[in-house]
Amino acid sequence: MHSLPPRLSVWGAVEAAAASPSAPAAAAAAAAAAAAAAAAAAAEGGRDSTVCPSFVAAELGGVATEAAAQAAAAAAAAAAAAAEFKECVDTFISLQAEQAAEEVQQQQQQQQQQQQQQQQQQQQQQLNSASSSIEEKFFIISTAFTGPTPRTPTV
Repeated sequence: MHSLPPRLSVWGAVEAAAASPSAPAAAAAAAAAAAAAAAAAAAEGGRDSTVCPSFVAAELGGVATEAAAQAAAAAAAAAAAAAEFKECVDTFISLQAEQAAEEVQQQQQQQQQQQQQQQQQQQQQQLNSASSSIEEKFFIISTAFTGPTPRTPTV
């Protein structure tokens, strides 16, 4: 079975790394492939002229740069999502606080209305009591001067 020359296997690893959605893992895989190619070349009896270390380093550097850019974009997206989430939480908390304040205000208004109704009822009872007391006293005084008034029988 014939194996690919180290240069082609390194190039394939670098291309695979560049196409990978996980650039950091791909960069590590490409570095491992380059190390394997260099080891294979050394095992075959020296330096393989088809493997250009500066080319491999440049390709790996490009993959690492792309991985860093992807990581920065992911970090920016995560920061934006965190800011949006914080805004949602802040909005939720302020709405809950407003609702609680409205409920407290409604309860206070209801208590005030109940107290006013109770006071009005007490005042009405006192007025009724005073009124009937005045009527009784007036009746007593009027009968004292005029005597009892004859009542007509009802048929």
